[in-house]
Amino acid sequence: MSRISGAPAPLLDVKLLQMFDALYRVRSVSRAADVLGLAQPTTSLWLGRLRRELGDALFVRGANGLEPTPRADELIGPTRAALAMLERLTERGGDFEPDKADRRFRICMFDSSHITLLPRILRRLRAEGAGLRVDALPRPGGGCGRARRIWPSGS
Repeated sequence: MSRISGAPAPLLDVKLLQMFDALYRVRSVSRAADVLGLAQPTTSLWLGRLRRELGDALFVRGANGLEPTPRADELIGPTRAALAMLERLTERGGDFEPDKADRRFRICMFDSSHITLLPRILRRLRAEGAGLRVDALPRPGGGCGRARRIWPSGS
């Protein structure tokens, strides 16, 4: 079955990438299954699926267990990088420590808040941490959407 031109390529299942990484490290389907907490037949099935999806044997039997093919050697670096990025997505940040933070906050407020609220916010931030900064943006035209477009939070 061919892909439609311009359609995104199908993505590999994360569990297959985790299995590939474990298998590359331990060079045994049984040991990889143990590492992953899976049954050996499940790991074998997943390896078969990954082989079909990537069009390569990935591992062949050798004197010291499974040996990676050149394609597996080529894929292990990007696989580990992808897994590390996915792990970062699910990490929870530590507690916010204002005295150690170096951070800029952008807030959008009514003109009257610049007079009443902003001085209190600034006093608190100065007391909590020297590395904290605030950009107070006027609320243009009744909404902050334009301010967000002009001053994106990443800059």
